[in-house]
Amino acid sequence: MTFINPLGKPAAPATPGAVRGKDRRRAADKGEAPSLAALFEPLAQEVEQLTDELLKEPNGENLERYKRSVRKFLDLATRELMQLNTESAFGFKQRLFSTITRVDLHLGELADSVLGRQQDMGRIQNLVEQVKGLLVDLYR
Repeated sequence: MTFINPLGKPAAPATPGAVRGKDRRRAADKGEAPSLAALFEPLAQEVEQLTDELLKEPNGENLERYKRSVRKFLDLATRELMQLNTESAFGFKQRLFSTITRVDLHLGELADSVLGRQQDMGRIQNLVEQVKGLLVDLYR
């Protein structure tokens, strides 16, 4: 079964032998599989690094790298969290979709601010902080 995430892209196929859903939670509790935090941490660090680069040099190249990293994070969140939240799936799916929609909105505004003639650094910093907050809310 292919899951289409709210961004409209098919989610990446599961890694052979990967532990999914409730089984991941049980395996992580036993120390047999990485926790969700361990899965998200490398991408969170990448987003943080690219945030710093974007704020240091707000240009099209840094913006695209930042957006790709955020989307990788959202793809992982969609794939992993949808597996875990089967009991209250409807409410969770609505929350996830809402978060992704808000992130996309902020990324669009960020692109307008970075690529516009007058770069408002306060606005750029505010937008990346809002995106960061939304991403953190997803996995914590």
